[in-house]
Amino acid sequence: IMNLGKISGFRRTFAPDADQHYEALASILQKSPILIPSYEHLDERWQQMILSTLKADFNFGQFLQAENLPASLFIIKQALNDGHCHDGDSMSIMGFFLFRIFAAMCGLRAKQSLQGSLFMDEKQYTTFEVGFQVLQNLT
Repeated sequence: IMNLGKISGFRRTFAPDADQHYEALASILQKSPILIPSYEHLDERWQQMILSTLKADFNFGQFLQAENLPASLFIIKQALNDGHCHDGDSMSIMGFFLFRIFAAMCGLRAKQSLQGSLFMDEKQYTTFEVGFQVLQNLT
């Protein structure tokens, strides 16, 4: 689903004003959820969680390399906190957000092999885990 916003024809047709693929996907999910049946059939709470994580503009790779500004942490915290619907959801949103990042990182070298993640080895996971622990403290 994350790559739908990267399909140029799909993006031009359903999210022509979006600059980034994740913005296109968020726009499509909000305006035309019928195009993504698996999303459309989710409970509103889960839909909101997905949209919140898509709108959290945060480069985790830059964060791990200490290239982000402190304001980036505020932006992500605000985006994720704005998205929760019920008490206790902010931790669920953060968990989902971190899972989405982890899954994306695992797929970074997916074109090279279907035999598991070539990118997420022990060294990469150790680095990821440090950032993961820091971001968990934002909620």
